[in-house]
Formats: sequence, C-alpha cells, structure tokens
Amino acid sequence: LGNLRNGAWYIQSGPRRFATFKSSDGHSRQITFAPRRLNLSALRTACEGVAAHVAGAAARPAGLPGCCRGGAVIVDSTRQGKRFPDSFTRTVPVWCMVLNQVAFGHPAPNGTHLFPPWVAAQEADLILPQIPGFAAALPDEAVSTIRATLPFPLCPVWACPDPPEDGDYAAGEDRTVNLTFAEGLDFDAPEHEPVVPLVLVSASVLENKHGDRPHRSWRYIQGAGDDEEGWSRGLTYDVFWANVASFAKCQNNEQTVALIESLSSGGARRAPAAPEIGSGWITPSG
Repeated sequence: LGNLRNGAWYIQSGPRRFATFKSSDGHSRQITFAPRRLNLSALRTACEGVAAHVAGAAARPAGLPGCCRGGAVIVDSTRQGKRFPDSFTRTVPVWCMVLNQVAFGHPAPNGTHLFPPWVAAQEADLILPQIPGFAAALPDEAVSTIRATLPFPLCPVWACPDPPEDGDYAAGEDRTVNLTFAEGLDFDAPEHEPVVPLVLVSASVLENKHGDRPHRSWRYIQGAGDDEEGWSRGLTYDVFWANVASFAKCQNNEQTVALIESLSSGGARRAPAAPEIGSGWITPSG
C-alpha cells in the first residue's frame, strides 16, 4: 500500500493500492482522528491473509514474530533528519488502537499502547484517554464493518533501511532493514495472542545534514516525493512508473524536463486528482 500522496512515488511494481494516513493527524500534541479517513480498505487488505496463516497454508513473513497473522505493508517517506513520518509515528498507531477498541474493547493486546519507542511515555499517556472517545464517535456502519473484518488486534511494526557503514550504498547492494516493535509488547511470550501486523516501511535513508556525497553525480533528497505540485511539472507517479526506463536514460535535467513535457503533451495516462483507495494487497509468504 502506498500512503498517499508521498508513498505512491516509492512503489514500483505489483498491484498499486493506496491508503490515506495523514501526517497532519499525527503531529506531536495535535493528535486527531478523522472518521472520513477510516481506511477500511487498508483494514481489509491486512486481514486478507489471516485465514491462510491460521490454516497453516502460508508462512509468516520473515522477521515477524510467530503471533503475526496476515498483515499489510504500507510505504511512505519523510523529510531530512527523521526516520519515519508522523503518519507512521502517531496517525497509524492511533488508527490501530481505535479499531482495536471498537472490535475488542481495548486499544492494544497488552492493555497499554501501540506507539513506537521514540514517542515519549508522557505523550502516550495524554493520547490514550482519547481513544475510547474516538471509537465511540464512529458511525454504526463502520463499527459493524470493523467488527466483522478484524479477527485479531492490529499492531504496527516499523521498518526502515539502516544507514550504510561507509556512508553510502554501492550500486545493487542489498540494504539491511531495521524492524522496531511497539513499546511494551512481549512478542516472544509463548502465550501472546495473535495480532494482525501493519509493517510501516519508510523508504527514507537517514543521512547527515549535508546529504551530498562527493562521488555521486546526483543529490539524494530525503522525502523528495512529498508536495509533488512544487516540483513535478505535472508529472504523476503512475506516469513516472509507466515510463521509468525512459527516465533512467536521461543524462541531465534538460532531457528529464523534455521527457516530462512530451509525456504531458502526448496525453500520457495521468493519475486522478483523488485516486480511489483500492482493496490493497498482502503477500503472506516469507
């Protein structure tokens, strides 16, 4: 799932599905829950693989605890100096806790919270009392859908690339990924109840404040996919990925701009202004 709008620029292949978890709903000490962005399609996606896991027909994804069933991957990026956007740090955890509250009467499997370790305990304590109110405000139809769809509590898992030891990745080099689990959850406990994981993948590589590397012919800008109207010259993510081989052949900015203009004038397929949020996907195999 690409988290619109930024995350859509970082998904190259496979079914292109989307979610809308806004960072503006998760800014520190400004937490809101938007019922108009319930992301029920993301919920359905996460639960698609549960039956296969329960039946033993599919292995759990590598690196995830044995209590995980089904799940989904959501991709986004963030600006320089951060590993994860606020949408992943607070918006998605709050969403998980609200839906858990609706379905099971508690926000988290362990009775505490689902925030990552870098959210201060004091902040988590301020947000938690709001969860029952957020859940109670949902319309009856949404409540029925959540209870009928969610078999186990939702639980976020954070994934991001580790910075390379020498400060840069070589071409084609595999990137190690760091997984972080919600604070206070003991997934290793044999009696831990099953959970439906949401793997929140930040495509951003955390670099130093200068960002540039002397041996590069290009500049890496962390989170550059955001605010596309300010830089894309009308290019949209679906047109970009449909013509990515042509963009890779461009030798300079002038050629890139010319290609964008030719695609626009040639009536290339454009992303709709408000893409439909699809049912998404999950690959339950390791």
